[in-house]
Amino acid sequence: MTLRIRWTERAALQLSAIADHVALTSPLYAAQLVERLIDRLGVAAAHPWSGRAVGELDREDTRELVERPYRIIYRVGSGVIHVLAIVHTRRDFDQLRSTIKERPATSYAPQRRRARPAA
Repeated sequence: MTLRIRWTERAALQLSAIADHVALTSPLYAAQLVERLIDRLGVAAAHPWSGRAVGELDREDTRELVERPYRIIYRVGSGVIHVLAIVHTRRDFDQLRSTIKERPATSYAPQRRRARPAA
Protein backbone atom coordinates (compact mmCIF):
# COMPACT_ATOMS: atom_id res chain seq x y z
CA MET A 1 0.00 0.00 0.00
CA THR A 2 1.34 3.42 -0.95
CA LEU A 3 1.19 6.00 1.82
CA ARG A 4 0.11 9.61 1.33
CA ILE A 5 2.87 12.24 1.34
CA ARG A 6 2.37 15.30 3.53
CA TRP A 7 4.85 18.16 3.52
CA THR A 8 5.64 20.34 6.49
CA GLU A 9 5.81 24.03 5.73
CA ARG A 10 9.55 24.03 6.48
CA ALA A 11 10.26 21.18 4.04
CA ALA A 12 8.18 22.81 1.29
CA LEU A 13 10.06 26.09 1.82
CA GLN A 14 13.39 24.25 1.74
CA LEU A 15 12.50 22.60 -1.56
CA SER A 16 11.44 25.95 -3.01
CA ALA A 17 14.66 27.64 -1.82
CA ILE A 18 16.77 24.85 -3.33
CA ALA A 19 14.95 25.19 -6.66
CA ASP A 20 15.24 28.99 -6.64
CA HIS A 21 18.96 28.86 -5.88
CA VAL A 22 19.74 26.29 -8.57
CA ALA A 23 17.52 28.11 -11.11
CA LEU A 24 19.78 31.16 -10.87
CA THR A 25 22.33 29.27 -12.94
CA SER A 26 20.20 26.62 -14.62
CA PRO A 27 16.38 26.65 -14.68
CA LEU A 28 16.45 23.31 -16.50
CA TYR A 29 18.61 21.64 -13.85
CA ALA A 30 16.44 23.17 -11.09
CA ALA A 31 13.31 21.59 -12.61
CA GLN A 32 15.09 18.25 -13.01
CA LEU A 33 16.34 18.36 -9.42
CA VAL A 34 12.87 19.06 -8.01
CA GLU A 35 11.52 16.22 -10.17
CA ARG A 36 14.17 13.82 -8.82
CA LEU A 37 13.50 14.79 -5.20
CA ILE A 38 9.73 14.39 -5.56
CA ASP A 39 10.16 11.10 -7.43
CA ARG A 40 12.45 9.86 -4.65
CA LEU A 41 9.66 10.55 -2.17
CA GLY A 42 7.51 8.20 -4.21
CA VAL A 43 9.88 5.44 -3.12
CA ALA A 44 9.32 6.43 0.51
CA ALA A 45 5.55 6.43 0.00
CA ALA A 46 5.62 2.95 -1.54
CA HIS A 47 8.25 1.54 0.85
CA PRO A 48 8.33 3.79 3.92
CA TRP A 49 10.82 1.72 5.89
CA SER A 50 13.30 1.52 2.99
CA GLY A 51 15.02 4.71 4.09
CA ARG A 52 17.67 4.42 6.74
CA ALA A 53 17.07 5.66 10.27
CA VAL A 54 18.37 9.21 10.74
CA GLY A 55 21.56 8.70 12.76
CA GLU A 56 21.35 12.07 14.50
CA LEU A 57 17.89 11.33 15.92
CA ASP A 58 16.86 8.62 18.32
CA ARG A 59 13.60 7.74 16.58
CA GLU A 60 13.00 4.63 14.55
CA ASP A 61 10.07 6.24 12.69
CA THR A 62 12.20 9.10 11.33
CA ARG A 63 13.94 7.98 8.14
CA GLU A 64 15.93 9.46 5.30
CA LEU A 65 16.59 8.89 1.64
CA VAL A 66 19.51 10.47 -0.13
CA GLU A 67 19.12 12.03 -3.55
CA ARG A 68 22.54 13.55 -3.94
CA PRO A 69 23.43 16.07 -2.81
CA TYR A 70 20.33 16.21 -0.57
CA ARG A 71 18.94 14.27 2.37
CA ILE A 72 15.16 13.86 2.40
CA ILE A 73 14.10 13.41 6.01
CA TYR A 74 10.64 12.05 6.71
CA ARG A 75 8.60 10.50 9.50
CA VAL A 76 6.45 7.43 8.97
CA GLY A 77 2.93 7.77 10.34
CA SER A 78 -0.28 5.82 10.06
CA GLY A 79 -1.08 5.81 6.34
CA VAL A 80 1.15 8.83 5.71
CA ILE A 81 4.74 9.97 5.55
CA HIS A 82 5.51 13.49 6.75
CA VAL A 83 8.34 15.20 4.87
CA LEU A 84 10.22 17.04 7.60
CA ALA A 85 13.26 18.47 5.83
CA ILE A 86 15.32 18.50 2.66
CA VAL A 87 18.89 19.43 3.48
CA HIS A 88 22.23 19.41 1.73
CA THR A 89 24.40 16.46 2.74
CA ARG A 90 27.18 18.85 3.81
CA ARG A 91 24.96 20.74 6.23
CA ASP A 92 25.43 20.13 9.95
CA PHE A 93 22.31 18.30 11.00
CA ASP A 94 22.68 19.31 14.65
CA GLN A 95 21.77 22.86 13.61
CA LEU A 96 18.54 21.51 12.11
CA ARG A 97 17.52 19.23 14.97
CA SER A 98 15.35 21.87 16.63
CA THR A 99 13.55 22.64 13.37
CA ILE A 100 12.14 19.13 13.02
CA LYS A 101 8.89 19.21 14.94
CA GLU A 102 7.31 16.20 16.56
CA ARG A 103 4.09 16.43 14.51
CA PRO A 104 3.63 18.52 11.40
CA ALA A 105 0.64 20.79 11.94
CA THR A 106 -0.08 21.61 8.33
CA SER A 107 0.40 19.98 4.98
CA TYR A 108 1.86 21.64 1.91
CA ALA A 109 2.19 20.25 -1.57
CA PRO A 110 5.09 21.64 -3.57
CA GLN A 111 4.57 21.85 -7.28
CA ARG A 112 6.85 20.33 -9.86
CA ARG A 113 8.65 23.04 -11.75
CA ARG A 114 8.79 23.35 -15.47
CA ALA A 115 11.99 24.57 -16.99
CA ARG A 116 11.59 27.79 -18.89
CA PRO A 117 13.26 27.91 -22.28
CA ALA A 118 16.34 30.11 -22.45
CA ALA A 119 15.63 33.55 -23.85
